Amino acid sequence: MDVFPYHAAGSGFLLGASLIFSIGPQNLALINAGLARDNMLLVASIGYLSEILLVGIGLMGFQASPGAYPGISAALHLLGILFLVFYGVCAIRRSLQRTPVMDDGIAASCRTRWNAAVSMLAVTWLNPLVYVEIVLLVGLVASAFETRIRLWFGAGFLLASAVRFYGWSLTGQVLRSWLGHPARRRQFAMISGCLLLGSAAMLAARAAHRLVVV
Repeated sequence: MDVFPYHAAGSGFLLGASLIFSIGPQNLALINAGLARDNMLLVASIGYLSEILLVGIGLMGFQASPGAYPGISAALHLLGILFLVFYGVCAIRRSLQRTPVMDDGIAASCRTRWNAAVSMLAVTWLNPLVYVEIVLLVGLVASAFETRIRLWFGAGFLLASAVRFYGWSLTGQVLRSWLGHPARRRQFAMISGCLLLGSAAMLAARAAHRLVVV
C-alpha cells in the first residue's frame, strides 16, 4: 500500500470541490453569515462539523447506490426540489420588500448567534439533497476504494469542504461593503432566489428525464 494514498485523497478532494460552486441554501447561508461578520466563524463551523458527521455516516455504512433504493431516492429528490423552491420564493419575496432586506448589512437570519446557528442547522439537516449529495454519494464513491484507505478519501473530501464553508463565509464578508446599499441587497436577494429556482428546475428536469428513460 502507498505510504500516502494520494489517489483516494485526490478523488475525495475533487468530489468535494465539485460542490463548492453549487448554488443552494447552504452556500447562500454562508454568504449571509459573512455579511453578518460577527457570526461568520460560528455558522461556518456549525456547517463544517455537520459535514464531518454526514461524511462519517456515508463512509461507515450508507454505501449503497441510490439506484438500489429508487423509492427513497425519488422521495429525497422531490423533497429537495420543494426545499429549493421554498427558499427561492422566500428570497424573491424579500427582494420585493420596500424595507431593507438586511438591517445595517446584517442578514435577517443572522441578527443573533442563536438565529444564525438555527438557520445553518436547518439548511443542513433539513435539506434532503444533503443526504443525496453527501451521505449517499460519498458512501457510493468511497466504496470503490479499499476499506483501509476510505478514510483518506473522506479526508480529501473534507479538505475541500473546509474551503467551501470558510471560503463562502469570507466571500460574504468581502461583499459586505458592496451590498451596503439597500437596492443592491434587494438585487442580491432576487438573484439568489432565481438561482435557487433554477437549481430546482434543473433537478426536476433530470428527474423527469430519468423517468422517461426508465
